[in-house]
Amino acid sequence: MYENPKFNEINEKVLCEMDGKNADMLMNITVKVLDAGQTFTMWDKFNETAMLLLSGDVTYYFDGREEKAKRENQFVDRPYCLHFSRANEIKITAHTESRILIQQTDNDNDFGFVWYTPENVTLQEFGKDQWNGTAHRQVLTLFDYENAPYSNMVLGEVIHKPGCW
Repeated sequence: MYENPKFNEINEKVLCEMDGKNADMLMNITVKVLDAGQTFTMWDKFNETAMLLLSGDVTYYFDGREEKAKRENQFVDRPYCLHFSRANEIKITAHTESRILIQQTDNDNDFGFVWYTPENVTLQEFGKDQWNGTAHRQVLTLFDYENAPYSNMVLGEVIHKPGCW
């Protein structure tokens, strides 16, 4: 299945919903565009949430902290992401037009806030020597079952290199 959904009237592109579109994913996944100067606040009673900066310049506000993040795009820069358990409030202010991926699922575990930066994500390369390099890909892992056993999600990015044909 291939789909390229459009942004709705509140600048959100819904990729899946636990009780709706692509429900078998068991997650809510949305891409949100924030205009320069716009602030977005999130609080969810039931779901753990990850807010991954895809592109832009933002400040995350959480747990009495203020963390700045800037990313040209996911092909040039490593990611910033705030991962937090249910019933926690966060705020993001965009300094330029910015895109945020919001991923959520049910989770009763209370793990507070985890701040991921380009320095603490794992980069692995696969397939570099296979099929004349046509299988080469980079895998950036923010969190998975090994480094975040309290989470019911995994989050990462896969960048495929162009083939030789």
